Amino acid sequence: MALKVYGVIMVDGQGPPKLAPGLTLMPMRELAAVTEEGDFGMREVDEQEIARHAEVVGAMFGQDAILPTPVGTVFRSPEVLKRWLELHYVSLSDALAWVEGRQAARVHVTRAQVRNGEREAGSDLADIGAEATRSLRRHAVAMVPLRNEQVTGIV
Repeated sequence: MALKVYGVIMVDGQGPPKLAPGLTLMPMRELAAVTEEGDFGMREVDEQEIARHAEVVGAMFGQDAILPTPVGTVFRSPEVLKRWLELHYVSLSDALAWVEGRQAARVHVTRAQVRNGEREAGSDLADIGAEATRSLRRHAVAMVPLRNEQVTGIV
């Protein structure tokens, strides 16, 4: 039986988390993988699967810290998943300790309406994005700029 994995959580004796129907926990010491039965094989991930993944991860995040897996992560069998959890136990535990009490955010600055030929007028957006970055950086533990503004080169 293949298992689709949504993420890894810490189960530290505060009682089991509330799980949506069809989900189960695969425990390994103080860690547990949030799983459900899945198909093992190569296939494209569709919007429905992405929405389900976001729903499950969001529900778990509302209860406690979770390390989400990439959408569509499937293990061939429970034994393979348990071996993976055992092999990466220390790294997963450390990562959960690091994300505990933290949140992630992604900020996009875009123009509401773009008229033809105004591509070069992106410097005002770049300035707004740079100011938002400076403001958020003061409160962030980590920050990763994803791309630069094409015209001005400002993040």
